[in-house]
Amino acid sequence: MKIEKHINAVHDDHLKNLLKNIGYLDKVKNEDIKCKFCGDVITLENISAIFPESGSIKLICDKPACIQELKTYIQEHGIKQ
Repeated sequence: MKIEKHINAVHDDHLKNLLKNIGYLDKVKNEDIKCKFCGDVITLENISAIFPESGSIKLICDKPACIQELKTYIQEHGIKQ
């Protein structure tokens, strides 16, 4: 049996455009956004994930602990990947 998984990804070259399109580029540049899990400031250099939550958009930093916490969060909340 073949199992397929789809991963939505954005190349670094297109990250600024994505952030601009969702209204977050200036917020990230102004250091107004914090990681959902650890509270560190999100920068263009440390963004690991972007996802919707309850009508807003959350960003995750690239710390291994935060990435692991996101995996757990996705499983616990039944979010389809």
